[in-house]
Amino acid sequence: MYLQNLKQIVVLILGLTFFAGAFAADEDPGKRTKPNAPVTGWYVAAGLSSVDIGGDMNGRALVSGGGSAEILPSWSAAQGLQLALGYQVPYGDMELSHERADLDGQWEGIPTEGEFEAWNLDTRLRFANQYRVKPFLLLGLDFNTITVRNGSTDGFRLADAEFRSGLDFRLGGGAYLPVGNRFGVSMQGVYRFGDINRVEGIASGNLDDELDGAGFTYTAQLRIIFGKRK
Repeated sequence: MYLQNLKQIVVLILGLTFFAGAFAADEDPGKRTKPNAPVTGWYVAAGLSSVDIGGDMNGRALVSGGGSAEILPSWSAAQGLQLALGYQVPYGDMELSHERADLDGQWEGIPTEGEFEAWNLDTRLRFANQYRVKPFLLLGLDFNTITVRNGSTDGFRLADAEFRSGLDFRLGGGAYLPVGNRFGVSMQGVYRFGDINRVEGIASGNLDDELDGAGFTYTAQLRIIFGKRK
């Protein structure tokens, strides 16, 4: 409960910071060489994510990847954490990030717990304007794993089941707000297009029929930038 309240407070602070500058005109363009240009350089970032697991995770079905049976729970939207490393230029950035979220759901009415984990490689293309807030388009790729606690059985014992995606495509957008020369705040929504093609459980193997692993991820991110204006 404490962690959940802390996440809500951090999101509120980021949101207020973001919208406070949303319609504020940029500083006097004559003070620097390129008006409205964010700092160029490497950055590290941390974010809070809301992950939606949709697709074929419906709370009723079973699959078999190698001889054991694995359940497909339905999941509530989960709050998670993101860590990222990237490089930004005035009109975009490229970023490698890792996301993790604890999952709560049910299968046939039985409470179920799990974990979502993803590695993402994203490119953001910003649209120039005279305001501080820069809208952007996001294109990316990811590999992700959904772990279901005690989700695999051979009829005699239980073990965790891991559902692994192939290479997913990510499409989304959002807005970025520079805060001084060393910080930035971004908010984005991304839709994951992809399939789950392998399961690791008591017995492991590729799935004969791939599962739809699509879903949304929403992220509020704070970055620290190590660079300079050019």
